Amino acid sequence: MGTDISCRDITVSGPASGNVTLAGSTTLFIYGNLTLAATGITRTFTGTLNFCGTGSHTITTNGVAFASTTLLFRGTGTYTLQDALNNGTGSLNLRSGTLDTNGKNLTCGAITATAGALTAGTLTLGASTVSATSITADAPLSINGGTSSITLSTTTASIGGGSGYTGNTFYNVTFSSAGISTSNFYGANTFNNLTFTANSGVSDIILYGNQTVNGTLTISGQLTTNRYYVRSNLIGTSRTLTVATVGSLTDIDFLDITVAGASSPWSGTRLGNCGGNTNITFPAAKTVYWNNVTGGAWNSASWAATSGGAASIANFPLAQDTAIIDDTGLNTGSTISAASTYNLKTLTSTKTNAFTFNQSLNVNGDITLTNFITLSAGVAFLFCGRATQNFTSAGTTPGFVVCAGYNASVFLADALTVTNLYLNTGGLDTNNKNLTVNSSLLTNSAVGNSSLNGSFSLTLGSSTVSIAGNTGLGSSSQYPTMTVSAGTSSVTLTGSPGVFGFAGQTLTWYNVTFSTASVASRTLYGTNTFNNLTLSSTAGARVRTCTVGGNQTVNATLDLGSGRVATERLQIRSDVEGTARTITAATLTGMSDVDFRDITGAGAASWTGTRIGDLKGNSGITFTAGATKYWNLAGTQNWSATGWATSSGGSPAVNNFPLAQDDVVFDDAGAAGTVTVDSPYHIKSLNTSARTIALTLGGSATNILNVHGDITNSATPTYGNLYVTVCGRTTQSWTSAGKSFNTLTLQSVGGTLNLADAALPTNLAINAGTFNTQNYNLTASTAFTSNSSSTRTINLGSSTVAAASFSINNATGMTFNAGTSTLNITSSGNTTLTGTGQTFYTVSRTGGGTTVFFRILGSNTFNTLTNSARTDLLLEAGSTQTVTNFSYSGASGSVIEIYSTVPGQQAILTKPTPPSAWYFGANSTNGGNNTNITFTAGGSTDYAYVKDIMGMIAAGGGSNGFFAFFG
Repeated sequence: MGTDISCRDITVSGPASGNVTLAGSTTLFIYGNLTLAATGITRTFTGTLNFCGTGSHTITTNGVAFASTTLLFRGTGTYTLQDALNNGTGSLNLRSGTLDTNGKNLTCGAITATAGALTAGTLTLGASTVSATSITADAPLSINGGTSSITLSTTTASIGGGSGYTGNTFYNVTFSSAGISTSNFYGANTFNNLTFTANSGVSDIILYGNQTVNGTLTISGQLTTNRYYVRSNLIGTSRTLTVATVGSLTDIDFLDITVAGASSPWSGTRLGNCGGNTNITFPAAKTVYWNNVTGGAWNSASWAATSGGAASIANFPLAQDTAIIDDTGLNTGSTISAASTYNLKTLTSTKTNAFTFNQSLNVNGDITLTNFITLSAGVAFLFCGRATQNFTSAGTTPGFVVCAGYNASVFLADALTVTNLYLNTGGLDTNNKNLTVNSSLLTNSAVGNSSLNGSFSLTLGSSTVSIAGNTGLGSSSQYPTMTVSAGTSSVTLTGSPGVFGFAGQTLTWYNVTFSTASVASRTLYGTNTFNNLTLSSTAGARVRTCTVGGNQTVNATLDLGSGRVATERLQIRSDVEGTARTITAATLTGMSDVDFRDITGAGAASWTGTRIGDLKGNSGITFTAGATKYWNLAGTQNWSATGWATSSGGSPAVNNFPLAQDDVVFDDAGAAGTVTVDSPYHIKSLNTSARTIALTLGGSATNILNVHGDITNSATPTYGNLYVTVCGRTTQSWTSAGKSFNTLTLQSVGGTLNLADAALPTNLAINAGTFNTQNYNLTASTAFTSNSSSTRTINLGSSTVAAASFSINNATGMTFNAGTSTLNITSSGNTTLTGTGQTFYTVSRTGGGTTVFFRILGSNTFNTLTNSARTDLLLEAGSTQTVTNFSYSGASGSVIEIYSTVPGQQAILTKPTPPSAWYFGANSTNGGNNTNITFTAGGSTDYAYVKDIMGMIAAGGGSNGFFAFFG
């Protein structure tokens, strides 16, 4: 099987002698039955099988395995197994319709009833025996468990669902992985029997909702150190296990679990209490001592009830126990090596000679170390207690420290240096001790048994905090909800990019410094108050940004850094273009070579300085007066070179570098060869109209020339590698003079760009503002896009627009006026028009080829939809295209296809005004699942293979508003 294949039924009978081989990796669409013979068939096929039928159909494999194939059910009908189906480790995905296993065995990888469901569907398991890696469903799809037996064998098995899922009823379910595993229970589910078999290490069982077992729950760790860890996914949020009968409970840890039902209360052997549990009886807490002088694994038989006592696995420390490492039990130079991450109450080392510690732990109490310990780089201490936890690091450097307690803080007993620090839930109190984070400081991290989107308390006192890495101290998320007691602390960020503050939150800090001059971007999230805020110098850099996500107040000094020259710009800008952020400062220093966008300067500080650039939307700031700057430097140069003069042919100087309010001119009096924009600089206008001598202007996708005024080209220079963003706040014009930019982006909040002649951008992006073609023609040889959610308007008038592809991916904020324009889609390859509900005048597919498609996404309206090149028409499933004049056609010997993006799910073509009849042509073919389509002559469409299309005519055109569709 080569290219994608669609068919009604597939029946493969074995030959009289020998074998027939099903080979290939194509995608196969089946609209009817699948029947394979019991003998004479060899399968090597690995492609995707799509079952797309709309009625009742069967699948008969007769023992032929579809190992590693993807089985995708996406029709609206019912498929019923006639015998066992074996797909090896290949997945089975139900997107719509019904799959009835009919009591037959099913073997596959992940079973999902999810991923883009458009209609309701059901997986009916009956009395089948199912072997899979996971089984999940999202609304509106569901699973009918019947009396089935499901075995999930992978080490990362999941059962339940995701988006819109509230729960499901299963029958007998077994988790059978013998390795260290994680079993996720999504939603509130009900089982007849639920069984966990052999495990090793610590295997997690994570409950995202309450679970009910009407029969028997069987769960026990296999050894003292091979344990199950049953926990809520959210620390502090209890999950209820309602169980009729429970087997013997051995070697299990529990966190935030409430037991109910006839089996309650529970007790057992070596049960670990991680906190928050109800109706479970745990052994009394004990203190144990390491006693294996040569070292060994944490989970070995190396624990004694007394210092130097007899070691036994029976003394292995549980979640409520204290573990002590002393001189008696471990020789100098020995190593305690890693096993699974175990739960523990308290870890204490009193050793006075050197040893190495490799074990990661979840700790509910204190950790006390000595400076004789060497911690391996990967050692992680996760603090997950419910009361204050003290941490004495004694100069050691853990790889990871995770604060993940419930209404409890980690309290530093001494200075801490850590490679990675995670602030998830609970709190951290530095206790006036210094804190150094060598790599990452993360918040709301999915690490450990903690609640994401929780709250966190940060108490800094008089500490000095230094944070390296690329994370800073902050988050674009509103979580965790932070409470900060800054005291008189000093926080220094040395990494890149520098991030500080928390979105949507109002916090007070003391002294904060962004100390690295080479940091390309700095971001302040949320609304913050500082004593001092220092942004350090950006000297030696080109353009560096500081993005402000809320109002900022500096009660003492705001230092913007020093040592910059005119080409080394610090841009301070609002995170939302067009939305002003206020910076209130008592004292302001470093006000030189700074650009502002959407910033209100306030407070006692003097908001004036040297070479201050106006990127628009500012108030309370005094800007340098605008001027005209002329290029006069020969050779191949960067934009930042000393090539700018204040008069035509004048002498260049570094301080003549153009600011955002300056007009830029390239004329014949100025020497020039190639000038490359080497950082995202801003100017007012660009004028090369007087240039009749060769000139090349270039840039890159990251080094963009931002223009706040008009663009006036000469026909002589070359601009093909120049990227331009038009970002003024008033009306701007563009005279292209027949020359092309690589990319022109309109990012003009409240502004307008008018074409002054026919334009030829390779790529055109309309992100904000109004774009008027002024009835001039436009050619975007690669793409015409408008994909933001900002307020924007496109007025095409009577223009002819040629583009390889056209997309309006987000209708929010968009006003699209097609006028009487013609949009020619010119790509010779596969391409897409994304309209998201827009109205077009004439759209014509003018480029194409033998195996090429033209895909239309969204429900759109067309006056005329046509083609002049052989190209298949692919319409988004469930969408409606309203077309007054439809003349999309193939030709004799060059048949096109017109079909839906999802096999088995129709797309709708509708006519706003009724003709007497509409037809798809006598030379067209009915590919199946079409409604109100007539395949006879009389229309403008012919030579088409049509499937999954519904033809409609607007109400008033005939009975019930439906007519046979048409061409």
